[in-house]
Amino acid sequence: MRAIFDIEKAFATWRSAAERRRVYTSEDLEELEAHLRDLIEYLVLGGSTQEEAYRAAIRRLGDPFHVEDEYRKVYWSKIRQRHLLKDALLWRFEMFKNYFKIAARNLVKQKGLSFINIFGLSVGIAFCSLIFLFVRDEMTFDQFHLEQDR
Repeated sequence: MRAIFDIEKAFATWRSAAERRRVYTSEDLEELEAHLRDLIEYLVLGGSTQEEAYRAAIRRLGDPFHVEDEYRKVYWSKIRQRHLLKDALLWRFEMFKNYFKIAARNLVKQKGLSFINIFGLSVGIAFCSLIFLFVRDEMTFDQFHLEQDR
């Protein structure tokens, strides 16, 4: 048996996913939700079911990453206009600092695993660099001949 579609539950799920990503301000998220609701209402009046209209509206909105990229362009101009640039940058710096603290704690707690990871990464980078240098040398060899392709 097919479950009944609950539009409010679908919006709650969509909104909680958007809030977790911390990309949108609350006012912009409300505006985006109102736009989706209007679009769904328009599609329902056109003869679609609520579920079909919801899915079509989400598709029209675009994939989440494209919407977020476009929103970020608008976000920074809004932050500058509201004179909140200092707060936004300070918050991002604090988060960056927190990431470094967590990384340092994990390095100290798990010394063996950290050594293996760092050693493997350094060996991988070294070999990639050597392969790149070798290929570059081979590609530039005998470039001075007039008929070098023969």
